[in-house]
Amino acid sequence: MEYIGKESDASWIFQGLRHISGIVEWSSYNKAKLLVEQMESESLGLTEVGRRFGLSPFGAGQWVRGFYAFKQAKQESDYLAEVDERSYLFFQELFSRSSIKVREWLDWDEENHKFNNALNFNEFVSWIYPKPDGDDAGTALGDFERRRLLRRDDIRALAGLIESDDSSFQQFRTGQALPDVLALAAAKEIQRKAEQSADRVEIVFKSIDICIKAIEEMPHKIVKNAELHQQFNEKKAALLAVLADL
Repeated sequence: MEYIGKESDASWIFQGLRHISGIVEWSSYNKAKLLVEQMESESLGLTEVGRRFGLSPFGAGQWVRGFYAFKQAKQESDYLAEVDERSYLFFQELFSRSSIKVREWLDWDEENHKFNNALNFNEFVSWIYPKPDGDDAGTALGDFERRRLLRRDDIRALAGLIESDDSSFQQFRTGQALPDVLALAAAKEIQRKAEQSADRVEIVFKSIDICIKAIEEMPHKIVKNAELHQQFNEKKAALLAVLADL
């Protein structure tokens, strides 16, 4: 095949068409690397570089921004020796429409192509390359095979927690496994919806019954311990005030 056009870097473009949207797949990292090289060498915009390789401007932007985020992890995080191409898709996923809340938590800077919240960014990278617990945690390398985010879609799940259930997100940050956190969050949501649809009168009566039973079975420790006794008196006063208003 003879190329008679005027593109200065035609061979790369042909390879991109063949390997990005064609038959023989390149790795995701290499696809993104080619897009960035084309943009930087020819001062192309996302629309232009996307058109070259059969991508929408949004799709091209996701590949390119993911590459810059990966590069930041490789050059500026606490995991310089660990970060490798296997993790690129996790950085690319940060720029999907479903991961906006995680991206905001990391404070993406569009102008400088980097995340400004270094602490949160390091924490994010640690979920992909967790280090072992114990005395050697400071010197041991992070292990991709032990990552806390098993799939790129887990980032979307985290975005949902940040948006609607911050307490569950904080549980994940303290070390609880994501599947367990998501299960608990789902249970809380089911309970919340059940309470919303339940008979409010029945809820009031059941709550009063629970209150009566709790007082009847009050531990002696509350009476003997001055601090606990004071707390009980405060709550009793609040309860009596509500009853007085009724």
